[in-house]
This record gives sequence, structure tokens and C-alpha cells, in this order.
Amino acid sequence: MLALLVPGAAEAAPGGVADCALAGRAADRGTLERLMANHVRRFDAGPVARRTYAAGLAAYVYGLPPVMLHRTVETFPRNALVAIAKLADETTDSIVAPNHDTLYSVGWIDLSAGPVVLETPPTAGRYAVVQLLDAFTNAAAYVGDGARGARGERVALVPPGFTGALPSGVRPIRMPTSTAWLLGRTLVDAGPADLAVARALLAGYRLTPLADYLAGRGTEPLLLDDFPADRRPVVAPRGLAFFDALGADLAKDRPSARDACALRAFAAAGIGPGRTPGQDATGARRRALEAAAADGPRLVDRLVAVTQAARRRSGWSGAPSNIARFGRDYPTRALVTDIGLGANTAEKALYPNTSVDSRGRRLHGRHVYELRFGPGQAPPVRAFWSLTLYDDQLLFYDNPLDRYALGDRSPGLRRDADGGLTIRVSHAAPPAGRRGNWLPAPAGRFHLYLRLYEPRPAAVSGAWRPPPVRRLR
Repeated sequence: MLALLVPGAAEAAPGGVADCALAGRAADRGTLERLMANHVRRFDAGPVARRTYAAGLAAYVYGLPPVMLHRTVETFPRNALVAIAKLADETTDSIVAPNHDTLYSVGWIDLSAGPVVLETPPTAGRYAVVQLLDAFTNAAAYVGDGARGARGERVALVPPGFTGALPSGVRPIRMPTSTAWLLGRTLVDAGPADLAVARALLAGYRLTPLADYLAGRGTEPLLLDDFPADRRPVVAPRGLAFFDALGADLAKDRPSARDACALRAFAAAGIGPGRTPGQDATGARRRALEAAAADGPRLVDRLVAVTQAARRRSGWSGAPSNIARFGRDYPTRALVTDIGLGANTAEKALYPNTSVDSRGRRLHGRHVYELRFGPGQAPPVRAFWSLTLYDDQLLFYDNPLDRYALGDRSPGLRRDADGGLTIRVSHAAPPAGRRGNWLPAPAGRFHLYLRLYEPRPAAVSGAWRPPPVRRLR
């Protein structure tokens, strides 16, 4: 029967939806299947409505990344760069889990009218990398790193199907979708003097439509001194509006041909490019899709919790090896969108994180913890690393030291007698002489994130792992 519903599908996932609609690697797909099966069992309807409901759940997982990326980029000016010349701190509440290492540059790139030229200034060896994500949250390219970054670059971001000519000296980057998100990260070392140097570097970036570039009209970046105070985290549309938004996004940025089987499964439920089930669905189908839209966020949240627990080693949850290069791994793509939209590939950065200690107990400010990197066991990186602390809302904790992270560039860190490094984490302050290695924590629950920029192979492969977070008392 399934073959009649979805041509080319050999297996069925819960509710009779095609297995290809879940895709993913075996372990993650199995987790998603089990979680979906629980939802489908609780959905009290006949087999046809149940198949629609299951397809809606699968479409929610598939569609969350493009829907969130489109909603995010559209909060920025079109084809213009916005740079924030301030490190995130306790006043930053517009983004969750920000880093305290780099300044951010962001941009909504719309290639529907043709190529856009990106110019980057020489970095003089400073870490300053521009990431370009497609509409499905894959990292399509990086600009500004390595030897090219040291010299500065001129690249043309080219939309699908473009066959026109480009000016000499401009390197083409062929983007998979017309919508792209630009995320730039520029390192700042300690002190206001270096912040001023980094700010000047931000001012040297240009993002200009090709026609304006050819006419000699460059576009200055919008340089802000602070994060916008009225900006709030982007949220996905609710109810059937989610599937309507997905239909519009997929019509604008066509999915890869590899997604054809999944799209056929969604089409059987009235979901897909250009489709508006919020306007068109009626009766049992409408009720099934409304239930799927309501249960989709809970399914993704549960997928995140179960998957992170399964990947936990010594309390730390690691990132999948295919991060930002997802292919047909829809479960992982949704998971990363939920916890860290815009994440780098594993070769560019790793983000081990934990909310529990080495024995699985929730991190809480009433206790005192330590992490010890033994001699030669500091995070192996080519660029730099940091350990960042967030409160239970994944925001920075307002503390008397204005200290939100410690890492290899932090002034005042003291090495152990054997050359190792011990970091203390607590709400109560240690004695004055030991505060150089102290990361202040709130009185309640908190999270720890390690960031490894340009990790070495030992970290990427898992041969190196973060040390356990030991609770001392």
C-alpha cells in the first residue's frame, strides 16, 4: 500500500509515512521513529488521518531549518552587512548562547535578482571568518580564512542557474539557493585597544549587488555599537501557519533533488512548495495537520534531549560529525537548528556542552565544580578555545567580574605546578588569590560550553575529549 502512496518508497515509518521522509543516519532516524511512534499511538483517528498526522510531524522536522533560517535572515536588511562592534555580555538577550570571543557580522543575502559581491579586508593573521549558509542551514562556503583571508578577498555569490559573466579578479561561489545567511566572526583579544582594531576591520567588509559593484558603487556596512535593544529571538510560526510558511520557503528556494522522495510523502498530506494547507485543508486532514503542527515542537525538543543524552561522554554532549553538511540527515538538521542555528562545520568549530557534572547531576550554583586539563591536554586547536558559562536561559550571567568565559587568551590564568590548567566554577567566590581561574556561576542552574575554533584532528575524531566536570562539594 505504501508504494501506491509514495512511489519509490520501500519502507514505512510510524503512521505509514515513507521512511525517506525521516531520512537521517540510522541511529538518529531510529530515535526519531521511536519518538514519532509515541505521538502516532496517542493520535486518536483513523488510518488516513493518522498517515496525514505522521506526514505532518515528519514535515515539521524537515521544515524547521528552512523556516527558521528564512524568518531569521528577514530580520536584517536585504543584501547589506550589519556588524556589531561589541562583544556579547550580560545585557545581550536577543540571541541565545552567544560567544564572548568574536564580534559578529550578519547579512541577509538575496540572490533572486543576480549575484552579490562580497569583499573582505586583509586580516593580518587575525581570526576573521565569514560563513555562508544556504536556505537549508548547510554551510555552503567560507570566506576570509587562511592565506586568502590574510590578503583579503573578492568573491561573487552566484545564484542557481546563473550563466552570466563576472568581472576579473572576482572568485565565484555558486550558492545552492537564492537565500543565504552570512555570519562573520572576528576575534577580539582582551582590552579596548584590540576591540578598536577589530572594529576597524569590520568596517572594511562590503556586500554589494553585482550591478552596483560594476558601477563602482560599494556598500558600506552598518556598524552598530551594541546589539539592538528591541530585538527578540526568532520563533517559528504556530499552527498551520508553519506549513504555509514552509510552502512559501520551499517555493522560493527549491530543495535538492535528493529530497524528492520526502517531498512526495509531504505532498500526500498537502504540504510542499507553494502549498497552503492553512487555507486549503479541511475536515479530518485539517485536524490532523493542526495536531502535527502543535506536536512538532515537542517532538523536536524530545529529539534534542534524547540524542544529546545518547551522545554524552563524561557529561559532555558533542556535535555530530556532519554538522552544517547535513545532506538528507533531517533529524540532525532539525536538532542543530533547535539548539544552535548557524553552527559551523566540525572542521571550523566544535561546541561540546554540558548541563550536568561527571555523575549526571544537574549543574547548580550551590555547588563548587572544577575542570582540569592535564599537562598537554588543553583543547587541541589551530586558532583558540574558550569555556563559556550561561544561565538556565542560555544567556550570560551578570557577575561582579564581568567574566563570561575563560580560555587560552584570558589574562591572569595560573597554570598548575605540573603545567596543567584547573578552572573553578561556582557561585561563591574563591579566595582572592585564586580568582584568576574562577568562572562565576549564578545561584541556580547553568550550562557550560567549550568552543574549539579550528579544532585539530584529535578533537574532530573524538580522540581528545573534554575533561569531566567534577563536583567538589
